[in-house]
Amino acid sequence: MKDISAPTLDAPAALYWGEGITPPEDGKAIWLFPSDGVRLRAAVWPEGRRGTVVLFQGRTEFIEKYVEPIRRFRDMGFALATLDWRGQGLSERPLADRRKGHVGDFAEYQRDVDALLAHLADIQAPKPWILVAHSMGGGIAARALMRVNSGPSTQFAGAVLTAPMLEIFGSPGFLTASRAVSSLVGAVGMRKRYALGCDRKTAAEIGFRDNVLTSDAERFDRYARQVTGEDALALGGPTWGWLRAALRETARLEPTRTPMLICIGTDDTVVSTDAAHRFAADAERAQVAMLAKARHEPFLETDAVQEKLWSAIDAFLKDLEI
Repeated sequence: MKDISAPTLDAPAALYWGEGITPPEDGKAIWLFPSDGVRLRAAVWPEGRRGTVVLFQGRTEFIEKYVEPIRRFRDMGFALATLDWRGQGLSERPLADRRKGHVGDFAEYQRDVDALLAHLADIQAPKPWILVAHSMGGGIAARALMRVNSGPSTQFAGAVLTAPMLEIFGSPGFLTASRAVSSLVGAVGMRKRYALGCDRKTAAEIGFRDNVLTSDAERFDRYARQVTGEDALALGGPTWGWLRAALRETARLEPTRTPMLICIGTDDTVVSTDAAHRFAADAERAQVAMLAKARHEPFLETDAVQEKLWSAIDAFLKDLEI
């Protein structure tokens, strides 16, 4: 195991793909510093004849987990850029317990977005830019599109959202109770404690049998080996503060006119598929692709699921003439 738990400011950013994994070629890891000075790890593959894919990860995730889609988009002719959100991967984490997933407000993630987009502008990343976002990254993407695609100088030609976190999975009563409890707990100074039912365990430590991410054992095992091989990449459950911020943010998201493909697994029990359908129905240029027998992470799913996923993405890009 490499000692990467506390990379110093003057050390170069690096990628740690894991044993037996062939990484996409020509990528470079870098440090980015948004307006509040938090250190973020990003990675860029700068050359692409068809444009640039900007990849937003979900909660707990890290760059290396996306080895397959990165390689696929590169083979399709796209440049690609992604980053570890603040508080996860090898980006700076706010709490002494690195396993706690915490943020004070989802507006903080928009600073990360701005830092990445500024870097892409600086290096003149090829246009058009396509936003690809998963889960929590999908919620962050929806907010980013409200900000940077709402005026005449739009940044993104289109967006692909997989299992977007537009609402957390649960009944209306559960969500109402969660909002009330998370606000109360935050008010009494417990916002940095694990939310009810959450702890330090990663999905890798929970194990394949009980995982809600994928039904593909081989891909789950690859992800598990990455986390257990590089413990600094590991992240456990969210804090009450993260939950409160997430519930507040998802209640305020609105669709834009950006052409959008939303891919939803029929067996997803992490985010609300109903919310995704409502979001798409309210949007002017959104379409939904249902992925049969897919759990929460289509990019980590079986070959059969991924065939449907990539077919939908190819058709969407063709419609955009990209």
